[in-house]
Amino acid sequence: AIIIDEVTNSVRVTKSGVKVDLSSIAKGYAVDKASELLMKNGVSRALIDGGGDIRVIDGKKDNEYWYIGVRDPFGKGLRKIVKIKDKSVATSGIYERFLDAQRRVTHIIDGLTGRPVDTTMSATVITDYAIDADALATAVLILGENGIDLIEEKKLGEAYIILRDGKEVMTAGFDAYVVS
Repeated sequence: AIIIDEVTNSVRVTKSGVKVDLSSIAKGYAVDKASELLMKNGVSRALIDGGGDIRVIDGKKDNEYWYIGVRDPFGKGLRKIVKIKDKSVATSGIYERFLDAQRRVTHIIDGLTGRPVDTTMSATVITDYAIDADALATAVLILGENGIDLIEEKKLGEAYIILRDGKEVMTAGFDAYVVS
């Protein structure tokens, strides 16, 4: 079990050998903190990219957007281009980093099965904050089509996945962000 003590601002894991890995939110957290610092210092228009976890702050006109590419996990090009304004985008995928490069075993492990994720190649999530997009992109990557359902049901943002067979699945509202 994980015990969170809000009085002492501490977290404790009670089971020996269990570790908590916060890497699925670290970049998003850093991007949000950088965004807050920029806004605090008068910056009203910026794109902050923390290695693929992106947040756009934009005080400009309503019809001006920032355009972000979503990579094709099967090739070198882009699968989609999305337009955002005052939003965050994060993509999690299993096509770049591997635990075992020879066998192409991905670094993202499904906590329920203990096995590497292998059915969803890429998950892109659009939310207000980068920390949420970062965490949800990893979760949706692991959950696959069930992750799309979760995003829709809980109204957490918009999401788009590319499955190993090339099939694309997205939330009902994701298409509103797609340019091409």
